[in-house]
Amino acid sequence: RFGETLKIPRGVPRGALRLPGLDGTAKMGESEGNTLDLLDDEATVLRKIKAVATTIDPLPLKTPSNHPDDVIAEMPPGVGVLYRLLSLLAPPEIYDDFLGKYRRGEKFYGTLKTTLAKIISDFNRPIIDRYNDPSNNEESIVDFLQVNAARVTPVALDTVEAVRAAMGIGRCLHRR
Repeated sequence: RFGETLKIPRGVPRGALRLPGLDGTAKMGESEGNTLDLLDDEATVLRKIKAVATTIDPLPLKTPSNHPDDVIAEMPPGVGVLYRLLSLLAPPEIYDDFLGKYRRGEKFYGTLKTTLAKIISDFNRPIIDRYNDPSNNEESIVDFLQVNAARVTPVALDTVEAVRAAMGIGRCLHRR
């Protein structure tokens, strides 16, 4: 009815990745207190990862597959979280090495946790550095917003006018 004025948004597919919380249940969420935050320092990441519950001995895996989705489904919740994060952030050979240790029933959770904490901290480091960059002060952010507001306002007003015209509700009053 309104033509091709606006693009129709697409939903997120059901198969989208959801990170489990550090307790291994549901999703990672602030209210559950089971998060790894992108601005966590190395000591905080290590403390949170070391607090993840693991088993005394690895449980045998029935699947011959090494694919994370197949393997993690058979693991206890806390162990599964560690392996999910490892599969997402570590090089494949590190994931495969720790999965081999799990399959052989070795005692390795301490090494797994410290290795994973380092990998997560290395992943977070550029984000933290950018966040703490001295050029990210309030004055430079306000300047950036003002410059870009002046640049995008005409585009936004064109869109508003096109929508108003398509809906038949008149002209935008913000045009000069």
